[in-house]
Amino acid sequence: MARRHGLGAGRRGSGGRRAAAWLTLVAILALGRDVAANGAAPASAIAATGAETVAERLTGAAARVLARKELEGASVGIDVRSVPGGERVWARAPELALAPASNLKVVTIHLALATLGPRFHWETPLLIDAPIGADGVVAGNLWLRGSGDPTLQPCFFESEDEWAALQPFVQALALHGVKRISGDLIVDARAFDEEWVPRGWPADQLSTDYAAPVAALSLNRNRVRVRLTPRADGRLGGELRPGAWGWSVSTEVARAADRDEFTVNLLPPDPRGVIKVRGMAGAGIAAANVETNVTDPPDWFGRALRAALDRAGIAIGGQVRRPADGPDGGERLPERAQSLYTRRSPLLPALLLCGKESDNQIAEHLLKTCALVRFGRGTIANGARLVVELARECGVDPAAIEIADGSGLSRDNRIPPAFLSAVLCKAWSQPWRDDFVRCWPISGVDGSLDRRMTEPAMQYRVRAKTGYIARVSGLSGYALVGPVEAAETCAFSILINGFKGSNAEMKKVQDDLCRALVGAAAR
Repeated sequence: MARRHGLGAGRRGSGGRRAAAWLTLVAILALGRDVAANGAAPASAIAATGAETVAERLTGAAARVLARKELEGASVGIDVRSVPGGERVWARAPELALAPASNLKVVTIHLALATLGPRFHWETPLLIDAPIGADGVVAGNLWLRGSGDPTLQPCFFESEDEWAALQPFVQALALHGVKRISGDLIVDARAFDEEWVPRGWPADQLSTDYAAPVAALSLNRNRVRVRLTPRADGRLGGELRPGAWGWSVSTEVARAADRDEFTVNLLPPDPRGVIKVRGMAGAGIAAANVETNVTDPPDWFGRALRAALDRAGIAIGGQVRRPADGPDGGERLPERAQSLYTRRSPLLPALLLCGKESDNQIAEHLLKTCALVRFGRGTIANGARLVVELARECGVDPAAIEIADGSGLSRDNRIPPAFLSAVLCKAWSQPWRDDFVRCWPISGVDGSLDRRMTEPAMQYRVRAKTGYIARVSGLSGYALVGPVEAAETCAFSILINGFKGSNAEMKKVQDDLCRALVGAAAR
């Protein structure tokens, strides 16, 4: 599930006598220094961190933690390995295929860096298939071609304006002196398939922001927003932000007796393009935003772009449409086409949001982009092929792998903890290791671990991906083991399926296992 607060390093500082220790930890783990690269002790000695070895300490501590009542009937898989060598330090059912929830993003982000490279940019070109006349008229069509960029949304433009991602395209036409397109606005999203919602996503959550659809052309996370403000008659009126050509808003929001009540639903546009807002709002609600997911992302992008062009006084004479179907892949951009602008969006900021804040939609775009680059078409099936290839490289049985998406939201995914820990070890030896490590929340500091393992002995000691869907919980990443001055790094994966208790209880299990691994006392 996506969380959308800041991407900063954290809210808590470390001062006084602990400052040097925390700087050492950041140097080792946050910046990815390989403590074993220069003759450091192998896995068997990782753990000569006290009277007990790590394996001995985990054997005793894990037995106590895993005997807790809240784990009765649950399936638990754990794998702990040394970094970078990958030797197993301790495990319990490491080959058991389990649903990973958002821990699957460890695999997806690894694939993105391995397949695309850290310097990769998505490209979204805007083209015309006829020359610009002296009068500013293009006697042809305007083409927008998508390659799967998930960052065409306000936060990546350092803005809260819903129109922000559209402005560069509008400005490009204006700078070229275009005043009118006589033909159509063609939105070409054929780089990806049209399986916008992966199989296994919960049907009752498909209107939520963390289950937004995915396409080669995606705008504002494929979320349509209506801004509700009071009208002269005291009722709430609705404005679509950004606007969408051919769509309108119908508000049916009654005043509630409770001045603070706000129970309002937004329905996707009907066949006539009418978006209905229904519900109850109290007199204390002065203004509010309501959102829902669009059902056809490329069409939404095209309509919003046309509305933005209209605002700028640039007219389109034809329709918003997709390329026509036909032989050899259908309608193609003519060779004489002229590029007016190409939006180039870097990979790394998207990876950071995907990892730190568990953004599902970005993860889905990443998997399909990898499939596009490797196999020529962005499909979940092709993405799954890449995951299976990676499993083979890691020495994991492909029969244990089932991939339905790139984010982990689907309940149909299955991977063993051994695969996740092996991927973490493999990433540690890559030239892009630092970019990979920076993606993961830091214990007691930021992301989805900002309020976990907050005591001084655990702050900065764990960088890991959290994960939760119904009855599935996981934590996979890196932990610093032993005293700060001689800390070694382990990769670990903890997956829990079928538990009857709460996810808060599962987090406590995971955190206490991490404490045992690090060598800190359980809380």
